[in-house]
Amino acid sequence: MQKDELAKQISGLRDELMASIDQANNRVGMLDERTASLEEAVNTHSNKMDDLEQQVVGLKKEVEGLSAKTEDLEARSWRCNLRIFGLKEGRETGARVSTYVAELLQYVFKLDTTPVIDRAHRTLQQTPDKGHPPRVFVVKCHYYQETGILSECFRITPTT
Repeated sequence: MQKDELAKQISGLRDELMASIDQANNRVGMLDERTASLEEAVNTHSNKMDDLEQQVVGLKKEVEGLSAKTEDLEARSWRCNLRIFGLKEGRETGARVSTYVAELLQYVFKLDTTPVIDRAHRTLQQTPDKGHPPRVFVVKCHYYQETGILSECFRITPTT
């Protein structure tokens, strides 16, 4: 009888142990699946990061190229600009400033034709008080060749 009872207890413990082992195996299987899923996600994200890094490098090169082009275009647009110093304040009133400057340049340089001026304006400073030097005129010539001819004057300098 003790033998039968002992066998039953051992069998019961074996069943409990097998159930616990099966439960642990199920949990390990689930953890393996989750680990595999996480490894796959990490690999996917790593690949995406590599792609993004390559795109960033490409975009940096493109931005550098565009910045260089922008700087070149800005420099080229300033190439046709002239600065005229020393014209008294208020002389240009009553006339369109670009027309006034074009006629003034024609008179000063004794040109056959009036130079083509896209725009002309004084610098964006406050009007100076009496006794102070007048503001500078910034003139945008339409043709670069006119800029070179006009800049030969003593008081006119091309802007850079």
